Amino acid sequence: MSVVRPFFVAIPLAAMVWMRAVVATPALDAFADAGAWSAIASDQVEASLRRPGEGNALCLAFDFHGVSGYAAMRRSFPIDFPGNYEFAFRVRGEAPRNALQFKLGDASGDNVWWVNRTGFEATHEWRDVRYRKREVVFAWGPTPDRMLRHSETLELTVYAENGGHGELCFDALAVHALPSPPGTFPAIRANATSAQRDASIAQSVDGKPETAWRSNGRGTQVVTLDLGVVREFGGLVLHWNEGAYASAYDVDLSNDRRHWKRVRSVSVGNGGTDPLYLPESEARYIRLTLREGPARGYALSEVEIKDLAFGASANEFFAALAKQAPRGAFPRAFHAEQTYWTVLGIDGGHDSGLLSEDGALEVGRGGFSIEPFLVDEGGTLTSWADAAITHSLEDILRFRMLAIGAGYPDGNDCAVLRDDPAFKMALDPRWRWIGRRSLGRRCARNRPFRAYPNNVRYYTIPHRPKVIISI
Repeated sequence: MSVVRPFFVAIPLAAMVWMRAVVATPALDAFADAGAWSAIASDQVEASLRRPGEGNALCLAFDFHGVSGYAAMRRSFPIDFPGNYEFAFRVRGEAPRNALQFKLGDASGDNVWWVNRTGFEATHEWRDVRYRKREVVFAWGPTPDRMLRHSETLELTVYAENGGHGELCFDALAVHALPSPPGTFPAIRANATSAQRDASIAQSVDGKPETAWRSNGRGTQVVTLDLGVVREFGGLVLHWNEGAYASAYDVDLSNDRRHWKRVRSVSVGNGGTDPLYLPESEARYIRLTLREGPARGYALSEVEIKDLAFGASANEFFAALAKQAPRGAFPRAFHAEQTYWTVLGIDGGHDSGLLSEDGALEVGRGGFSIEPFLVDEGGTLTSWADAAITHSLEDILRFRMLAIGAGYPDGNDCAVLRDDPAFKMALDPRWRWIGRRSLGRRCARNRPFRAYPNNVRYYTIPHRPKVIISI
């Protein structure tokens, strides 16, 4: 029989203070006074403001006319900041993906704090945006004191990434004073729809990987975690016992246990460790709805609540996973290790890629990368971590001297060298003997290169092959 375990939570006084309702200051500017704002733009970029015909919203229309730069709306508005705070506003519009920048400047105008959101995607419906104190960082300026205590100007900027033209509308701009977070958070409590004897749900949050919660049967099971207070976090890590995992499950968040928001659905889980990327998450309650799995029940040994840094970006997420994985299981970049690389492209081309010394190919600017991994018949994985990569001045000198020997004085015209038969022959170790013996006077002749049969001992090379040497 399924058992629902009630919550009994003892909350310390500090946590109770944290749980108090946030007291909002009056709206900074509900955009009622459109005249307080001005549109500004960089050279050759157009910017203008207009009313969208609904409420007090104000819209920034822009056109980059094919150039880089920015379009912005700015106003003077002094703010004295409390110890902890957040900005909130609504935004909608129709525009290409560009950077949305929220800027605060001091009285001098030289010091700027900002939130820079690259690749901002506009939506037709209103979307709520919040920026916490930790997200408002010093951008530039000469001041040695980078703590934001007071600002004089506020600016909303669209900075060209893809450029184009469009419009973003803003409304309900406000700043909220927040209580400071407690020094320590209360212990996590949990309940589940069922549990086997001596395998309670509490064992999934006790910090002991050797213990585990085991469900009493299969089918849909619900696990709910109570964090004690509303907390920010960047992701979850679920540790399943071998074979007893959920292959399909949902993750929902709530602040009141009545209104839930789904943040992740997993449909092809394979057990082991499930890291879940949940950037900028905030909730008091976390609900896991386990729907199906390969065993007769589920066994969850531990649920980890990861900090905001874990989900700060997709790169940070994979870097965190790389630290726990065998070296070589992830590309070298996720270990914060530098590699040598070269640009790939064609003369006059608009697109280019990057090829690293590990063989990783980034197909385009800001695009995905392809990383080579080898798996033999026995299932052994070979990666960059198993290779010995060396760099030699000898290799560089040989390449350049062979290029010069093939008739290219600068030794750098690789687009032509790639198809030059003499150069390809010079690089072929089977023909290195030509540079030491058997060249004779025939090789000084400047005749066109001819295809050679496998049984010849010498043939004519154009230009001046006497400098093709072994180093």
